[in-house]
Amino acid sequence: MQSRRSHGFSVWKHPILFGFLTLLSAALSACTSVPFVNILSLHQSQDHLYIVVKPDDKHSGYIKVLDLKTNQVTDTIAIKQAGKSDITALFPDKDSLNAFVRDGQSRMYLYEVLKEATEEGARVRKLGMISPYASLFSGADQDFFYAVSTADKKGNGVLISGIRYDKMLKGQMVNHFNENPNLVVISISEDADSYWYLCLERRVVGIFSSIGELSGRMVLVKRSKGAKEYTQFDYTAEPLRSVYGAGDDKAIWVFATTDVKDGRGSYTDHAVIKFSKADQKFEKHPLPMPMIPFPHQWLVKESDHLWALGYDNRIIRISKKDYTYVATAMPRHFRTYNSTNKTLVFLSTDDSLFVGAYDFKNKVYKGTTELPTPYVLRFSKSDMKYEQILVKPTTQEALKTGAANMCLGVYRGCWLEPTSKYERHNFR
Repeated sequence: MQSRRSHGFSVWKHPILFGFLTLLSAALSACTSVPFVNILSLHQSQDHLYIVVKPDDKHSGYIKVLDLKTNQVTDTIAIKQAGKSDITALFPDKDSLNAFVRDGQSRMYLYEVLKEATEEGARVRKLGMISPYASLFSGADQDFFYAVSTADKKGNGVLISGIRYDKMLKGQMVNHFNENPNLVVISISEDADSYWYLCLERRVVGIFSSIGELSGRMVLVKRSKGAKEYTQFDYTAEPLRSVYGAGDDKAIWVFATTDVKDGRGSYTDHAVIKFSKADQKFEKHPLPMPMIPFPHQWLVKESDHLWALGYDNRIIRISKKDYTYVATAMPRHFRTYNSTNKTLVFLSTDDSLFVGAYDFKNKVYKGTTELPTPYVLRFSKSDMKYEQILVKPTTQEALKTGAANMCLGVYRGCWLEPTSKYERHNFR
C-alpha cells in the first residue's frame, strides 16, 4: 500500500520563506515602535522648519527638515564629522545653516550646513574650532554670533561676560559691544533698518544654566545695518529677572519680572515693558503671571497681538492695543518638557505657533523604560486649531529599535507626519 503524501503547504518546511516572513513581520512591528528623542530646538528659514533632536545621551543629535507648506519631512541632516555630536545652537542663514557642535570631547566647532547638497554631494563643511568656553548662545546678526559665558567645568561661578564670534572665525572678542563692555546680549530682533539687542548689565559672579536665569539692569541697544551706528536706551525703573524679548517694526516688547521680592519672599511683579521706537520711551504694563514670548527669527510681519507661553501649558494671545489677553489650553496629556529635558522649545512664524511637546498619554520605550511620545504641535494663529506632528525616527533609528525589539527591517513612514486636527476652546 502506497503511503499518502501530504500536498499541503507549510512555511515551517521552507526555512528561507519562513525567515522572510519573520523579518517582514518584525519590520511591520517596528512601525509601532517609535524610539524616544528629545526635541532640543526649532528654527525657521523661509518655507522650512528645522527641528534639532537627540535620541539619547549616547547618540548624536541631528536635524529634521519640515516643509511648512505640506507638513512633510524633506530631509534629515546629520553632522557625522564630529563623532557623537551635540548641536548646541543653530542659526539659519539665507542659503545655509550655521551649527555649533560639541564633539563629545568638550570641543566646540562651527559647521556650515547647506540647505541643498552640491553637485559633488557635499552638505556639511567644518569652518573651524571655537573657544572651549562653556557658552550659551543668545543670537546672531549679520557679522557676529553672540554667546554668554557660564560656570566652569567644576561648577564654580564665573564672571558673566559676553563672547562674540566673528562669522568668518577671524577673531573672538570678550565683549558684545566695544562701546559698553558691561552689556550682555539676551536676545536679538531686527527691522528693515536696524538690529535691536536686548541686554542686561553683567553680574560679577554667577552660576546659571539658561539665559533666562540672568538678572540685572535692562538696556536696549540699536545698531543700524548700514552705518552700524550705536545707540543705547537705559531702563532705569528697577532691575529685572527672567527677561525675554520680542520685536516688530514699531516696538520692542520685553517680558520680565521685577528683581524685587514681595513680603513672602517671592517674585510676583510680572510685566511686559514696551519700548516705542518712534517715541523712544519705555512703558510698563502689569501681567497676571510670568510669560515667555514666542521667538521669531526673521522680520516680524505686522500684527495686532503678542504671543507667549504661560503657566499650565497655556498659549497666551495679548492685544498690543489694550493688553487684554486670551489663553488657549494645550491638550491636557501634552507637556512642554519630559523627565530628562526641561528646555522649552517653541517658535513663531507669520501664521503659526510651533511647540515641542511630549504626549504622556501614549508612551514609547527606551529599553525597559516608558517615556512620553515626542511631537511638534502646530497652532494656527487665526483660529488656534492645531496639528500633531509626530517626531518619527530616521531609518537607522528604526532599524536599531527594531533590532532591540527583535524587529529587523526598515519600516515605512520614518518621517514627521501630521496625524490629526483638533480645536480647543479659549477662555479668559
